[in-house]
Amino acid sequence: MAGITFAVETAVHGPVVVVKLIGWLTDENRAELEEELRASVDRGCRRFVVDLSSAHFMDQAGLGVFAFYKHRMEEKGGCLVLASPSGSARQMILAGSLHKLLPVCETLAEALELAGRKTTSGRWKPVTV
Repeated sequence: MAGITFAVETAVHGPVVVVKLIGWLTDENRAELEEELRASVDRGCRRFVVDLSSAHFMDQAGLGVFAFYKHRMEEKGGCLVLASPSGSARQMILAGSLHKLLPVCETLAEALELAGRKTTSGRWKPVTV
């Protein structure tokens, strides 16, 4: 396949690291995503949003990375939230029942707001009216 098939971009929004996936996340290239998450955790980051708006495909191995880091972040008082899944990414999330394990937001803004509401204990802060 010619051209870029997968890339990971990161940006910091206050206490939240946004990891944007571009292209096809598969078993063969998931190490790139894992390395980016591991490096961010090593720097002290605990709150992550994974932007899936440019992810064209994800296999079960890719979904497994999200489940692993969701549990790892909760153990450290942080969180992992998925944002803006594209059509095929949404289908894989539903097929793998990942939406039952961690939050999936329609927009990046929603995901950033949700990830920012986490307490240091890892529990969601209560929403007050």
